[in-house]
Amino acid sequence: MPTLWRGLLLSRAGQGPGGDLYCVRIPLIQGQALVIRGWEPLPEAADLLSWANRVLNAPKGAQRRDMCDDGRGAYRFTSIVGGRLDACLFLARGTIEPIPERDAAAAMLGKIVDDAGLAAPLTLGDVG
Repeated sequence: MPTLWRGLLLSRAGQGPGGDLYCVRIPLIQGQALVIRGWEPLPEAADLLSWANRVLNAPKGAQRRDMCDDGRGAYRFTSIVGGRLDACLFLARGTIEPIPERDAAAAMLGKIVDDAGLAAPLTLGDVG
């Protein structure tokens, strides 16, 4: 089956995304990383945010910071709880657009983020 999109979910909680996709769970000291590949298209713009909300499983009252670039097919979603990065989801349509390197992104999980630091999960250096 072809890969239509790729993703990386980092979360302090233990829930996976479910659905029509491939998923590999990698335990982390501060949570988990899930490397995701989809064989069905990602939802379109209006439904993508709702889908990302379910995947992030952000607790009530969590702050959200998202970046969606439909032109590049790059999407980043974050959940901040108590000023700390609780979860982040990086998605890329197709196989060309890079997603962040897993270990570098995982190092941010659980860290305190301020207004300036909130940009980091959304613009983390890209590695294919």
